[in-house]
Amino acid sequence: MQEVWKDIDAHAKQWIRDAGEFLMASMEKALIIETKSNAADLVTNMDREIEQFLIGKIKETFPNHNILGEEGYGDEVTSSDGVVWLIDPIDGTMNFVHQKRNFAIS
Repeated sequence: MQEVWKDIDAHAKQWIRDAGEFLMASMEKALIIETKSNAADLVTNMDREIEQFLIGKIKETFPNHNILGEEGYGDEVTSSDGVVWLIDPIDGTMNFVHQKRNFAIS
């Protein structure tokens, strides 16, 4: 079982690096910014693109895993049985939008 978790860990780290490189390369591009529940709850086109990228990688490599994505692209998870991924494509979207720093992919 430990080998399975090592495999998951290795893949996750690589995908996060890839998503981070993609995000950093897009820093100068115009953002499409929308509000969700209130003016302080933002979502950008980059949030959506990164979430879709990560979900694609997970589903391709681990098709039986479930995914909860903050932006709604994951599965409808009704149980925590098995492996469940939790994705926040840009943790700190407000910082990303206004400062271009102090954010993470999680």
